[in-house]
Parts: sequence; structure tokens; C-alpha cells
Amino acid sequence: MEVFEIEKVLASLSQHKPIFHSEKDMQASFADEVKRLYPQAKVEREVAYNSVKGYADADLEQPIHASTTWIDVLVSLEDATYLVELKYKRKALTVVIGDEEYDLKQDGALNDNRYRYLHDVQKLEDYIANEFNGHKIAEAYAVFITNDAEYQKEKRADSVIKDFDLSAGKVKTGVLRNTNKPEEQTVFLAGSYTVNWSEYSRVPADNSNIFWACTIRTNEAIIRKS
Repeated sequence: MEVFEIEKVLASLSQHKPIFHSEKDMQASFADEVKRLYPQAKVEREVAYNSVKGYADADLEQPIHASTTWIDVLVSLEDATYLVELKYKRKALTVVIGDEEYDLKQDGALNDNRYRYLHDVQKLEDYIANEFNGHKIAEAYAVFITNDAEYQKEKRADSVIKDFDLSAGKVKTGVLRNTNKPEEQTVFLAGSYTVNWSEYSRVPADNSNIFWACTIRTNEAIIRKS
């Protein structure tokens, strides 16, 4: 039985697409690479799901989220289903790769982007715990690719978003909050995840030319273990 391997997809994708124009470009390229590596798989993009209310922190009167949501990429391979959420955040960069020019604009809201990435992990846990449109999920992945090294810098202990620190080695679990926006930005993770970054690609430019990838994987065993 063939098993989906996220590392295999990202390693191959980095050779064909070391850089993306946008997050949408990344999502489309990722889906195409999965189809190329796993031709027998069914690959779907932006699949809608009418979410359960999800995890509710006991300190909050309302659930953290309760709405229609989407998954970036759904892969059905053999008898297993895999979910992938993708984030692509850029630092300004202009470079030509082959005959294609990439003009990346600076992404702002770094604190919000940290929250959104970890919220993706929570969302994936919800789908695993409650199934996704009737599919039992074998494994799910939150992938973050960026050429902005700021995301890897450790946050000070008094930072309002220290819970969302994505520096290498940080463990993400339990209730995580932006203390300035607790009702807007709270994440609850049933599992325990250690943040790790690896080099995704390098492009021929003088600055911000290294792209890094962080992948958090979750499955039923991880959620139950914690």
C-alpha cells in the first residue's frame, strides 16, 4: 500500500518551484506536484467543510470558531485521506528564475500570520477528531514556507504573542493566546508539537534569497497521546 509522504512532495516541489508568486500559486503548484508524484491519487483543492464548533476554552463563553471552512488540499490515496494546509509569507524580493520574473511584495502582520498558522493546526485537529465530510483522516499537515527570517526569531518572554513563537524547538500545545486579543486570537491544541524549520530552497538574489519550511503534522495518535 502506497503512503503519502509530505517530505517527498516538498523536496520534489522545491526542485520544480523554488519560489512562488503567491499563496495561491503555492497551493496550485503543490497540488500539481502531488498529482505528478502520485498519479493514482485523487487531489482536490479548496474543499469546503461545514465545521463543528471545535474546541472551546473553558475561560471563554463562546467557541473559538464555528463556521464554514475550507481545506487547501485534500489527497485521497489508496484507502487513506490526507489534509494539507499551506501558508506562504514573503519578504520583498525580485528575482528571475529561468524566463519567469518573481516580484514578491512584503507581507505585513507577522503576529497575525503566526496565529493563523497555528490556527491551521487546530483546524486540522478538529477535522481528525470529527472526520472531514465523512472521511477518516490518516494524517494532516500544516506547511509554512517563507523567506522572512523574522518568523524564526525567538519572542521575548513579555511579548503579547509569545505563545505564538515559531522559533525552532518551541513546543506548541494547550491554550495559546495573543494577550492583547484573547477573544480574537486564541488557539487550543490537543496535541503537542515541536517547531522545526528546514531549508526549502535558495534563489539567485542578494537578500532574502533563502526560503524556509516549517511542517507540523498531526494525526489521531498524536492528539490522543497528549
